Formats: sequence, structure tokens, C-alpha cells
Amino acid sequence: MIFIPPQVSLTNILIMVYTLYPIAVSEEVVFRGFMLNRLLPRNGSVGVITAMPAVIIDAIYFTVAHVPVYLAVYGMNNVTPLIYTLAYILVYGGVISGVIFISTRNVIPDIIIHWINDYLSIITVIYLAH
Repeated sequence: MIFIPPQVSLTNILIMVYTLYPIAVSEEVVFRGFMLNRLLPRNGSVGVITAMPAVIIDAIYFTVAHVPVYLAVYGMNNVTPLIYTLAYILVYGGVISGVIFISTRNVIPDIIIHWINDYLSIITVIYLAH
């Protein structure tokens, strides 16, 4: 079986680029650059292990912030897909992004990864819809 992806217009691609990039920037600046940075221990050197409580708290906040979007905007009213999606957001969007931030002390890698993740998610939904 040959997979032929549907045609996506340049306009749709540009809309996705220009709408998803500001979301990735704002979420990473708020949740990693501001919140996680303030939750980190202030004494001594902070490594991945010592930062884990702060990373988990930040991940929970990040996940909870996405609940209204998935309920209201995407209309996910079936509990099972909603739980899977929130678990993915918690692990990837929260914990892994937090560890990347702790390791690099920079939000730029998280912004790039976040944008790519969101972009690929939307492209996947478009492909599945056709």
C-alpha cells in the first residue's frame, strides 16, 4: 500500500507556522523560562536529580493548563483519549522539556522541539482527516 499525503496548501502551512511558533515561544518562556526557573532550588548546584521535584511541579502545571484547550477547543469529551493526551503532555511537554531546560539552561531548544511537536501533531491530524 502506498501512502500519498494529501495536498496541503502553502497558505495552510504558513498559518500553521505563524500560529504554532508563538504558542511554542510563549508556553516555553512561561513554563520553563519563568516558572521552572523560579521553582528550582536556590542553594548549591542544580542537577537533573535535584531539580526533579521542580520539574514535576512545572510539568503538572503545564498539563493542567492544557486541559481547557483539549476540552473546549478540540472537543475531547471521551475520557480515554483525553487521559492519553494529557499523559503525553505531562511526560513530553512537562518532564522531558524540563530536563532539557535544566541541562541547557536555555529555552531555545525547548521552543524548537515544542514547535516541531505541535507542527507534526497538526500535520498528522490533517493527514488522518483525509
